[in-house]
Amino acid sequence: ELRRAATRPAENLAAYDHLLRGRQCLNRYTKVGELEARQHFEQAIELDPNYAAAHAGLSISYLHEYEANWSEAPEETLQRASTLAQKAVALDDADSSARYAISLVCYYRGQHELSKVHMEKALELNPNDYHNICNLGWLLAFRNQPSESIACSVEAMRLNPLVPDNCLFAIGIAEYVAGRYEEALAAFGKTRGWGLLRPAWIAACYAQLGRDTQAHAAAAEVRAIAPSDPSVPSEDNIERWHTYWSRLLRFEAEEDWSQFLDGLRKAGLPA
Repeated sequence: ELRRAATRPAENLAAYDHLLRGRQCLNRYTKVGELEARQHFEQAIELDPNYAAAHAGLSISYLHEYEANWSEAPEETLQRASTLAQKAVALDDADSSARYAISLVCYYRGQHELSKVHMEKALELNPNDYHNICNLGWLLAFRNQPSESIACSVEAMRLNPLVPDNCLFAIGIAEYVAGRYEEALAAFGKTRGWGLLRPAWIAACYAQLGRDTQAHAAAAEVRAIAPSDPSVPSEDNIERWHTYWSRLLRFEAEEDWSQFLDGLRKAGLPA
C-alpha cells in the first residue's frame, strides 16, 4: 500500500486520505459506519474516477449492507456491490481489495470455485491482510473443508487479535460441518452481534447435542430478534425461511445445508 501510494500523483493524495478514512468506517460494521464510509469512497472516486481501491471499498460497504439486519432490499444491494466490484477489478486487477470484493460477490451468488480463485489472488497480492485470510477461512467452511478453514481463521486472528468475531464465526461453522458441535458451540459463544444468525447457530448446536432446553431458549432468542430484520419472514413459512437462510449461508454441498436445517428443525425453528 505504501509503495502504491508513493507512486500516485500529488493531486490524488486527498483521494487516498478518503480511502483510508472510508476503510476505518467500514471496520465499525454499523449502519452509520457504512454510510459514512460510502461518503469517503464516493469523494475519493470524485477526485480520482479510476481509483480501483475506492470502487472496491464502496462495493464492500454494500456487501456489508447485504449481510446486515437493516438491509431492506438485499438483492438490489448485492447487484450494486457486484457492479462496483467488477469496475474495481477492471480498473486494476492487481488490487487486493478489488479481488476481495468480487470474491464475496461470487460467494453470495453461489459461485464457490470462482470466489475461491479471487480470494486466493487477493491473498497472493496481499498475504498479510487479515480480511483476506479470514474470508478464505469463511469460504472454506462452506466448501466442507473444516480443517483448512480453521487453520485460516486461526492465522487471521494471530495477525489481528483485536477483531476475532468474523474468524470465530467461521470456526464455529467449520466445527459444525465437521460434526463437532461442542467445539462449534464454544466458538459461537465467544462472538458478539451477528443478528439472529448467532442464536440460530447456537440453537442448532444445542439441538444436535440433544440439549433441548438450551436449544429452545436460543430459538426463542431468534424469534425475538426476527422482527428487527426487514428481510426476515414474518410467519413460519418454511420456503421463505429457506430463502432467508440461503441468502447468507451459501453451502456448496447439499448435505451441509441439510445438516444446518436439521439442527434448526430440532430446535423448533422453521426449517
